[in-house]
Amino acid sequence: MTFGIGYGDDIDQARGVITSVLDSCPNLIKDKPMNVYVEELADSSVNFSVRAWTKNEFYWDNFFYLQEHVKKAFDKEGIEIPFPQRSVHLEKAS
Repeated sequence: MTFGIGYGDDIDQARGVITSVLDSCPNLIKDKPMNVYVEELADSSVNFSVRAWTKNEFYWDNFFYLQEHVKKAFDKEGIEIPFPQRSVHLEKAS
């Protein structure tokens, strides 16, 4: 899974938040490694790659759980999830 944060946000704080959500996810296999890496310095975000193990029958439950709970945890901690924005400057023609 991939989660993006703003360039102004703290990487270590975001990694800790994601790890905390992984630890709280009920159907992950906890005795296998869970990894949270900085995957990419993208155009408008720092993207984390998150890898964890689960049984096939719990894949979608975990997918949706992590999407929702990482977003809520980021909101609570003041971590921004960037989205594309564009500034438009209009000049008056003479």
